[in-house]
Amino acid sequence: MINNLAVILRGHSRSWPVIYKKAFEFYESLAFNVDYYFVTYKIDDYDYGHIKDTFKDKNLIKFLLVPTENRVGNTKTIYNSWFGPAYLVYRLLPYMRERVKNIKYDMIIDTRPDILCRRIKNLTPLLPLPNTLHTTMLEVHKRSDNGETELAIADHFFTYDFETCQKLADRHIALCPAGNQIQHRMYLEEQNIDLNIIDWVEAYITRPNVDKLIDENIQERMGECYQLFAEWMDYSSEEKIAYCKKYNIAINDYVDTDTYHSQIYKYNQP
Repeated sequence: MINNLAVILRGHSRSWPVIYKKAFEFYESLAFNVDYYFVTYKIDDYDYGHIKDTFKDKNLIKFLLVPTENRVGNTKTIYNSWFGPAYLVYRLLPYMRERVKNIKYDMIIDTRPDILCRRIKNLTPLLPLPNTLHTTMLEVHKRSDNGETELAIADHFFTYDFETCQKLADRHIALCPAGNQIQHRMYLEEQNIDLNIIDWVEAYITRPNVDKLIDENIQERMGECYQLFAEWMDYSSEEKIAYCKKYNIAINDYVDTDTYHSQIYKYNQP
């Protein structure tokens, strides 16, 4: 185990009320001390008290709600997958800088509240290398501007050191003509930041129907998250809304997004 770990949970809270206990089990298996930073978008008619309460007895350094109108009055812009994640981490930096005056983080995990992780057996977590972004996998995407295929960074789960964290948070001010995950790789190249693949952990996006897996055997069954993700897309809007109400999940978390497979209303397959 490492000594000090910072976990950044940024973005829509979504299925966090369903998975938080299993998420905590994973993070706290990695380090003797775990600091949590939770940052999400503020929805005016939604009470975040029960989200914050999940961190009771945890070392929650900052729970931050960011108004969606923060970027030139454009509520849509802050939600996009290029600007949003980096900007939310950027908003946490003052609190992290204050914390690192008294503590040195051996690793920072930058991920989403709706991500479940599984350690790969017999593999030791790799401490982040200096000036390096570590990701769980690479993908091949089509560029937004010209349709050409290029290597892209999966953005579900990152690790890095604090210096690299600060550098990468600045990417929210950059333009993104190629598309988020391709542009992220290009940004690393422009900033001379190295890219590495993590082999000791798998990261899975979850939807609220992951409650079917939340039991003592979830480590063995976590691969089923892919199937549940596909099932969620085929649910009716009424079924999705019922799930959100069951776990007090903000319905807007599945509305205020341009990503078709995240929509609570019937998506249109591109």
